[in-house]
Amino acid sequence: WHIDGYAFWVVGMDGGVWTPASRKQYNLRDAVSRSTTQV
Repeated sequence: WHIDGYAFWVVGMDGGVWTPASRKQYNLRDAVSRSTTQV
C-alpha cells in the first residue's frame, strides 16, 4: 500500500460518539468515491 504523492482533504467530519444509527445520515447519493480512505 503506497500513497506517496497524493494530497488529502477532509471531505466529511462529525463530532460526538459514532453509533450504528449514525449510518442513516451517510451521503450515499453523490459521495466521493475515488481515492478515498476512512480514518
